[in-house]
Amino acid sequence: MNLTTKRSAALAMSAALLFGLAGCSTPQGQAPSLDMTGTAGTAMGRWVEQAVDLGGNYYFASDPTSLSDGSMVLYGISVDDSGNPTEDAHNYKFVSTDDGVTWTQNEVDWAGAVDGQVSSVAVSPNGTVFFDAAQIADDGSYSGSTYWLQKPGEAPQQMDLSTEFPDIATSTLQSKTFMSDTLLCLVARNDTSSEDSCDIAIWDLASGQVTHATPDESQISYYGMRSTCAVLTEAGEPALDYTFYSGSGMDVSLMQLNLNGTVQKLLDPLPKGNVAGAATSDADGNYYYPGNGGIYRLARGSNLPELIVDADGTTLSLASPDAICRMANGDFLVTFYPSDDAQQINLQRYHYDETLPTNPANSITVWSLEDNATVRAAILAYTKANTDVAVHFTPALGTGDDRDYSDEGKTDALKQLNTELLAGEGPDVLILDGVDYTPYAEKGLLADLSGAVDSSALIQNIIEPFFAADGSAPVLPARFGVPVLFGDAGTVNDLVNLDAVVDAVQSAAPRPDVDGSTDGYYAPYSEDERFALSFQSVHDILEFAMETSAPALLNGDAVDPDAVRAVLDFVQKVAAYNNIADYRAEQVTNGYSSSWGGDTITLLDNAIEYTQTSHAKYGWTTMLTPALCYGISRDPSLTNRVAGQDSPATTTDLPMTGTYVNSDVMIRPGLCEGAYLPTTLTAVNAASPSKEIAMDLVSQIFGQAVQDGYYSDGLSVRQQSFDDGVTRNEAGSQNEMRGAYQGDVKELVAGCKTPIIVNNNVQTALQNHAEALVAGTETLEDAVTGVQNDLALALAEKQG
Repeated sequence: MNLTTKRSAALAMSAALLFGLAGCSTPQGQAPSLDMTGTAGTAMGRWVEQAVDLGGNYYFASDPTSLSDGSMVLYGISVDDSGNPTEDAHNYKFVSTDDGVTWTQNEVDWAGAVDGQVSSVAVSPNGTVFFDAAQIADDGSYSGSTYWLQKPGEAPQQMDLSTEFPDIATSTLQSKTFMSDTLLCLVARNDTSSEDSCDIAIWDLASGQVTHATPDESQISYYGMRSTCAVLTEAGEPALDYTFYSGSGMDVSLMQLNLNGTVQKLLDPLPKGNVAGAATSDADGNYYYPGNGGIYRLARGSNLPELIVDADGTTLSLASPDAICRMANGDFLVTFYPSDDAQQINLQRYHYDETLPTNPANSITVWSLEDNATVRAAILAYTKANTDVAVHFTPALGTGDDRDYSDEGKTDALKQLNTELLAGEGPDVLILDGVDYTPYAEKGLLADLSGAVDSSALIQNIIEPFFAADGSAPVLPARFGVPVLFGDAGTVNDLVNLDAVVDAVQSAAPRPDVDGSTDGYYAPYSEDERFALSFQSVHDILEFAMETSAPALLNGDAVDPDAVRAVLDFVQKVAAYNNIADYRAEQVTNGYSSSWGGDTITLLDNAIEYTQTSHAKYGWTTMLTPALCYGISRDPSLTNRVAGQDSPATTTDLPMTGTYVNSDVMIRPGLCEGAYLPTTLTAVNAASPSKEIAMDLVSQIFGQAVQDGYYSDGLSVRQQSFDDGVTRNEAGSQNEMRGAYQGDVKELVAGCKTPIIVNNNVQTALQNHAEALVAGTETLEDAVTGVQNDLALALAEKQG
């Protein structure tokens, strides 16, 4: 049983030693006093992050918990480097009596006393634990759980829950949380067809009394409930606060469950929230949670969160917290979901150190339109080694709930950047993904990176196009993706250009108008019913071509009408054959993530309809990790199922027979040969007053420590890191006994020749006229002319 949680989104960076970051409040949430000065009158006091080394790899079965005697306790299970319990997996109890600085380890003798594998533990303030033990068969299948209670100094006692929960055999106890001697459990029934699919049990262990509450589904459900913590209400009564995700957007609501079973909504939405969620509280009933920018405090009765611990330069900026605990002294302990290169969940301590200056001696700023995990990993590693430097990174379009998706927001951000750079000001380090950086380089606004980056250690064919004739490099990509097309071994060789793709589409069945939200999406297809490629909109078809053709659309500072015509012709023919013009207005996209024994890959319909449902003859996506090549093998039994028999409800129910078809992968065809997608385009402001520090950070971005990691944002541009990733992921695929890619990933990447950077103005013009072309309101020649006219002004301004 793999106890490690896998997330596409989830992406933790492992251990960081003691280092400083700017804090904006004391542990109690009050602003640091300006009277706290050092000998030179320097304001003192800031938060520091410290990695807690427990001496091995563990899956944390409980949250860190403060006991009534002032100690901290945490339960864990030993796991291997892949996050799986070792063959002789042991349960451990970790105890700290010095506010989480040091921990003692004690093996818990549960293996010989309980029936099953302990996986989840809830701890009360007096040390009583309630835990479940999973029943795992020899073939790895799960057949149910037993439930146990252990009081301090006593042996575990199995609990018969069948009286209170007659359907316990088909239910799961979720979100087990103690409030003093009262245990609250969300009871989730596996029979989701029942209208009453879950309820809450409030269990007073002292008296044995159980109170059941069944709130409305708009208030709580198995799928919607997130982080939980015990609090005191304004009336001084214990209650349970939890976040609730209604399934619409990314917002979560803050809810409160009282011991009488009533539920009330405290805040909707919770500002700076996190859908995955983790939360804790203090003795006064104040609520603390990790959000987009760090750890926030929401005072009891307030609706305005206050930032306590800034995420900049900490694991909080990069990873997904699993649990958080506020200790009696005001410090925090946070456990994080594992990353792909460090499968064990890690534990970090956040301490407010009054002996350190509030602001480090030096600081630089990093600018980017979007968030960037590689940059955050570099900042974390850099500030660990340089405690006298603060690195401030706030993406211009925001993150999480605060992200601005509007065109106006992007335009405003770029205007501000242009103004600052032209005035000899602005950020120190620039991440220019989604930005036309050529005017900055031409005007000499970007510094030469060639002295800060060891280019000999990088993949030469990926970085060569970014070096000028004099050997300077104003911009370099730290990551890249490869737009790929894949299919059964031996079937993709003839798909050498867009015309060949059109022929393949027209030689197969049209794709029906079925999306991931309908039962028909999972119906088995006969071989004659299989279509060539998954396209659900004009945008999909255009994306397929633009990611391998964009540079060809411009000839210097003029539009190339022949190239534009070729792309629009491709879109028109594919859309017409699949009847895209009559597709429903909004398709619901299906998707899933998996590690297949290596890095996590996330696949959407354009790949899933080949790999998972076997509806498509080919799949397409962008390769961000070598794991993709080993995770796209197809199970042919999915095509041969009889309609109405063994027809799954979701992709997770698809039968996995282990009889997989070997696959071939090729760079997606288009107007440009050997297309690849450079990302994390790194530059330094030539006018930066802290250029030396900025260059040091750039060195970190391209250094081994960061490049060896995988953060779901692209292939490593460092040759050895890339090679190691291929080896790691190939070995992982063999452990899964899957069909495999029949080529050489290194050879595939060696074929990359043309960096594809899609100009936003060109993309918009092509999209608008492609929509009109498919709708029949423009002819092909009208559309080509329209694109030329739309871009004439933008290109003229660029020339000026």
